[in-house]
Amino acid sequence: MKALIVYNTCGLGATPPTSHYIKCIDSFLQQDFEDYRVLLSSCKLSPTVFKELYKKYKDKISYVYHHEVHTVNTTFNKAVQEYVKEKGPAESYVYVDSGCSFYNPETNKIDKTILRNMYNTFKKYNHS
Repeated sequence: MKALIVYNTCGLGATPPTSHYIKCIDSFLQQDFEDYRVLLSSCKLSPTVFKELYKKYKDKISYVYHHEVHTVNTTFNKAVQEYVKEKGPAESYVYVDSGCSFYNPETNKIDKTILRNMYNTFKKYNHS
């Protein structure tokens, strides 16, 4: 697999509505790129929201739920470790904060080239 997009969400504090997460995940899934996977890394996200996301995406994405509170870099690392243990490593890992999507803010349309462009830059500059 060329890339694993790790979408990191947190249920502590104010949590966006489920529709926000769906909009973001949809933008990741509609990339013009092959051989990648989306992993939802969720620290204490509301069980209701988590279940709604699972119901919508089922096996289209992967999931890691963190029952304990950890820092963002810890949840990212733990999610990647759990994924790799089960599915094997990816060539690259892309951290995406829960407030981010692959939408162009000027057009409010999905930019389907973001992952491809990131990956090409990653390869061009020797994994930088």
